[in-house]
Amino acid sequence: MQLAFSSFTVDDALRNLDLDLHPDGITVFYDEEDKWAEKLLRCLIGLDPWQEGQIYLDGKLWDQYISEHSLIKTFTYVFDDGTMMSNLSLKENLYLPYQLRWEGDDLHRFEEELASLTARFGIDIDLRIRPALIRPAERKMLCFIQALMLKSTVLLINNPLYLLNHKQRDLLISVLMEYASQQPMIIASYDSELSRGFADRTVFIHSTDTGLSVKIQQNLDT
Repeated sequence: MQLAFSSFTVDDALRNLDLDLHPDGITVFYDEEDKWAEKLLRCLIGLDPWQEGQIYLDGKLWDQYISEHSLIKTFTYVFDDGTMMSNLSLKENLYLPYQLRWEGDDLHRFEEELASLTARFGIDIDLRIRPALIRPAERKMLCFIQALMLKSTVLLINNPLYLLNHKQRDLLISVLMEYASQQPMIIASYDSELSRGFADRTVFIHSTDTGLSVKIQQNLDT
């Protein structure tokens, strides 16, 4: 997918932004202020409105592209705190978007994919319970499993290492690198660790007196 922000303006500092990239593999939006990178991702999934400019997906305006392909097929978003619906069980949280994405009720296929990914993430939890009854880090790992099962055009992740201990971080980075060739990812992060030896490219975002400065760096050592 070709992704472009053109003369894009949202909030005070993020204005007249021009950014054009092909987010294959892993792209990190590195933002020391921990604000603007997340804002761009939230605009991509329609959670935050923008004042001016346009978002283009493969040369089409955002609304046109989403109307033709649907949002759930285009983007999957993993929140930094592992957001889930509290009134549903863990399994229901995983299965509901899966049904919407694949437009069917193939429970056997769902169970097989879920078992494979929970094993890969080392998760052994009773999925019949509610999200509030497990640790935040475990809930967040389940959100990554949910996202990978949806196989959207681009996976959007906000602060992937937040809430995770060192062992969980190493495991998550290993899994994301394993899936990167088949699942393009854009990651919003203020953690410099993710811009070294992990991403295929880093988009550095810095505030200036006139707005935001954006620089794309291809990472040759990944």
